[in-house]
Amino acid sequence: MLKCELFPLRKTNYSGIDGRKKLQVMAPPVRLYDAHFIPLPSQGNVYSLAFLQVERGVTKVLVASLKRKVYSLEYVQDDRGFLHPTVNEIPFTYLPEGSEIISVDAFNKSENKEEMVVGLAIIKDVDRSDGKTSQYLNIYSDWEPEFGASLLETLAQNWRHVELEFIPYQLQHAVVEINGILDTCFLLSGSDKNIHLYVEDKPNQSFREEPLEPLFPEFADLPSIVMWTNFYKDIPGTRITALACECGYVRVSVVDLASLSVTFAWSATHDSPITSVRLFSLGTRLQTPGFVSAVLREPADAAGGGPESLHLLVTKALWPSVVYSGLPLAEGEPPPRRHTLAESDVSDVVTCSCVCDINMDGRNEIVLGTYGQELLVYSTQGDEWMQIWRFSFSQPLLAVTYVDLIGDGINELVVLTNHGLHVLQHDTREAAALCLQRRQKLSGLTDGELSRLLDAALRLASPEAETAASDTPAGGTADRSGDTATDKTGDPAGAADSQTGTVPSSPSAPDSGSSDSYPSSDDPVTPTFGPSIS
Repeated sequence: MLKCELFPLRKTNYSGIDGRKKLQVMAPPVRLYDAHFIPLPSQGNVYSLAFLQVERGVTKVLVASLKRKVYSLEYVQDDRGFLHPTVNEIPFTYLPEGSEIISVDAFNKSENKEEMVVGLAIIKDVDRSDGKTSQYLNIYSDWEPEFGASLLETLAQNWRHVELEFIPYQLQHAVVEINGILDTCFLLSGSDKNIHLYVEDKPNQSFREEPLEPLFPEFADLPSIVMWTNFYKDIPGTRITALACECGYVRVSVVDLASLSVTFAWSATHDSPITSVRLFSLGTRLQTPGFVSAVLREPADAAGGGPESLHLLVTKALWPSVVYSGLPLAEGEPPPRRHTLAESDVSDVVTCSCVCDINMDGRNEIVLGTYGQELLVYSTQGDEWMQIWRFSFSQPLLAVTYVDLIGDGINELVVLTNHGLHVLQHDTREAAALCLQRRQKLSGLTDGELSRLLDAALRLASPEAETAASDTPAGGTADRSGDTATDKTGDPAGAADSQTGTVPSSPSAPDSGSSDSYPSSDDPVTPTFGPSIS
């Protein structure tokens, strides 16, 4: 079992990337263990990873290999209370001989986590008769449930397919409002330089393609194939969408959900294909419950520090990846500051990325996976993004994400490589110490404050609620772009980016985001908040 360690950073006073005076306190080194490896019979690609939320906060991982095989990874508890990783092949029907799975996505149709939908975009080998390939979008759902069968087994046998006239790329889902009802749809980018929308046709138990622009006006006028899209939906009444094109074009659009119109758009052009984009804020999105923040000693804790500015990660195929800080969301706001992630291009192409609080310090870090077999982690320090961790694998990295696979409240880092899936786990003893440290902040309250805290919690427990609410504890140098279209960059000569911000003159028509001791690398990791892991 391999053990990884984050480099500790010092405590410094600085004016942060979001422009406010802060005290930056980095967490102690975090131990990560390469706990499990699941081999695959053939490699996947950057679109081969998907997830399904199931009961008790557990997440199932779906991995698609190019050669028609889809696997489900989950942790199963034995009679002694130990958790074991279990991998099962899902026998999806209608995957023709010679076909390859290009992308996979999955979601739950309802809050009870038992109505699952899985989409597979596939391409079939060249037909000898006409010399052309065939492309399909297979959608699997439990339209006809079978008694006694598992959810995934039932789902795999109930499919509908849509023939495609283009080569599929990224497949993802989004929630939209159709005729006053919230529904989840599929979005599929294609080689025809368009994004296609597929919604469920419930009377006919199938999916059908619908016009895109009435629901997603931000996807109009695309200059080339869209390699990646990302949504930010934490601003009420607003959807912020980032898209990245093969030609190097990046656009961020602000959409008013009431009128379904684009109110502002900002764009930048890069001399490199874009492999991914991520919209994020520096702070984690775990909110302190109101009844707790109302009695906290520090006003900053109660106020939450106000809304944080939005940032955009752009990973490139040829040059170093960049972060745009302080994205403008309306006309008249200043242009974003541009930060280059130093040495992000020295390990070949950056193939994948995610943004998460990997060291559990309450602030998000950037995680990059490269074809050069390395995982890179960047964190803010002052006005710079600094590399704080580099970890090598034996194969190129294709996808990376940070999810809770076990349901113990501690996320795992899931890394897909050419040969299989790695699961990196935190040292749960350190996580327990951090939890105790944060609980002590609340235990320092006076008796009167604790009494008010309890009263507020009890008031939340309505007759309809089954349980009371619970508290969840919460490189390069920047340069300011000018007002002109061309932005000052840290890229090599000839690789400059240009960025513009515009308010559309005619928006699209409306039609309805301490423990001081640690286990050795050979010790089993024993979670403090859940069953043991063998």
